[in-house]
Amino acid sequence: MASFEYSADQRIDIAWVFQVVNHLEENGVPVGLMNRCLFRARVEEDRLYMDPTIDLDVPDDLLGEAVKVLRNAKFDDRPRAWKETRKLIPCQAVSAYQGWFVPAHAFYVRRGPFEDGDARLWEQHDEGFDYDSVVNRRGDVLLQLFRHSDYLWNLPAPTLGPPAPDDRFYDLITLDESTAGGSTGGLTAKGIRLARYAESMVLLCLRDKTSISAGPWDIVWPQLQNMAREGHEEQASWWAVSAFRPFFQELWRHVLLKPEPGQEPSTSPPSAEWNRNYREIMDKMEATLTERGLLPDSPFPMFPVSRMAPILHSVYEEELFESEDP
Repeated sequence: MASFEYSADQRIDIAWVFQVVNHLEENGVPVGLMNRCLFRARVEEDRLYMDPTIDLDVPDDLLGEAVKVLRNAKFDDRPRAWKETRKLIPCQAVSAYQGWFVPAHAFYVRRGPFEDGDARLWEQHDEGFDYDSVVNRRGDVLLQLFRHSDYLWNLPAPTLGPPAPDDRFYDLITLDESTAGGSTGGLTAKGIRLARYAESMVLLCLRDKTSISAGPWDIVWPQLQNMAREGHEEQASWWAVSAFRPFFQELWRHVLLKPEPGQEPSTSPPSAEWNRNYREIMDKMEATLTERGLLPDSPFPMFPVSRMAPILHSVYEEELFESEDP
């Protein structure tokens, strides 16, 4: 068994996240990076509006084992007052009537002061609106475990060990010494391929469009489109039309404003006609998925408390009963 043990004086950066992932893998729990960590493991800035949390994807049947491994490593999942936990997830709806990334389990992690290089995972300032801000940044953040089938049902769950080079769903991310702080250089972790992540956001938008007014995926999906359009040359392969599965390629070609073969590329921003065509493509995809039984029922607007991280139960209940209290 690996000997990693959490303590409140550890520096919480992207290298630390990789150490936690490796600890879980070495104890028989395969893990995939999700959300903020998925992007920050690859790039320093992504301009995605996501909570300052550490999100990990775990196979459904190994969730209990993941919790056991982290508890044995001294991670803290004892419930606290709802207001104390609520401020750690400022971007989430945390409402009985809106969708959000509901973790199946979560632990408190002491964030601590900022140090040079921490911007890979966190931002140093928290004045006003900022994509990376951490409220009460000397306080805690959440390490969240997600049940794979809740948000990524269209992908195979992560498996132990590194993915094969030609794996269509996951790739291996390696931290270099400059990123990892020297001694931890060479750490690796599995990440969902970014095209698969974008496809998953599309499916979440379709699954939940009639059950919630908005969800994080309704925000992240347009931001991913912008990120792809404005991406650096070295990121082009992540977002190429060919990186997407055939079912999604018509939509993604439209998103990137790419011409069909033989047509000239457009330099104009999306127009009313573009929006109409976009909706037609999405409606056609939804109809096909529904006909084939590939679009599961939405768990919203009343996500079952029994499937939610215990430390968030009080937040969920108080947001429902005390909605006038900020």
